Amino acid sequence: MNKKENGIYRIISIILIIGITILLVDVILPRYLPSKPEKMLEEIDFSSSDWIENYAEETGGVYGKDFYINTAFTYNVRASKLIATYASQKTVEEAREYYLSLPGAELSGRNDETSLNVVVPEDGQTLRVYNYYSSVSRVFELEYALAPSTAELVIGQLEQAFPAADLSAIPEVQELISGEVFGGYVRYGYDQLDAFTHPYRPIYSRAFYFSGTEENFLSVIDKMAANYPEYRYDQTQDAYHFKIKGQIVSLGYFVTDLGEAVVSVAFQQDLPL
Repeated sequence: MNKKENGIYRIISIILIIGITILLVDVILPRYLPSKPEKMLEEIDFSSSDWIENYAEETGGVYGKDFYINTAFTYNVRASKLIATYASQKTVEEAREYYLSLPGAELSGRNDETSLNVVVPEDGQTLRVYNYYSSVSRVFELEYALAPSTAELVIGQLEQAFPAADLSAIPEVQELISGEVFGGYVRYGYDQLDAFTHPYRPIYSRAFYFSGTEENFLSVIDKMAANYPEYRYDQTQDAYHFKIKGQIVSLGYFVTDLGEAVVSVAFQQDLPL
């Protein structure tokens, strides 16, 4: 074999090695290694809760799940959280044993045969696992405090899915949303607006700093009640739900722990009162 042929074989060998390396890095390894949070949230379809459920199952895992009860992504100027709540027949001790097996997991707060509190820090985010009492089934909640970069990735897409222009389309609402954005959320399966009629239909919300008083807020509510007679007040949520042009518009007023007045506006489409 002459030097020319040796050179050709050497070049072919190098090309094959490079090709195999690319195949391993880009195709094979990603199938078997856990995805990074940002990768899983690059393209979100907000029409269903699948994206939250997949995220929970691919990160900390959802131990002993029978079914999801509700899920949400919520954010404000200080924090962002992704929440998945599910029912299970597993005992508190079994769930605690599983979640404590995750890398870096530790107990936090009360932990006994009826109470579960586990914290799992990972990749700049923190998973907190709680449990709630239910007469039918045990209920566990996974609460992910997202890293800022991950949260911004979700918030940016949520603002596209639920643009501010949708809010200002209702004249009365314009009086309430002139302030800076305080936060927002998308929720699935949470309250009676969707739980008893259209399960898992998303509820989108945006919250704004409000320079007025509660009396100013209620004055706007009175105007809307006169213009949109199909409405109801939900005392448990302290929110007003109006049926306007085929969608539910929900308004609420609250004051934060820091004394900030905030008005929240939520939308849910095609839902009869």
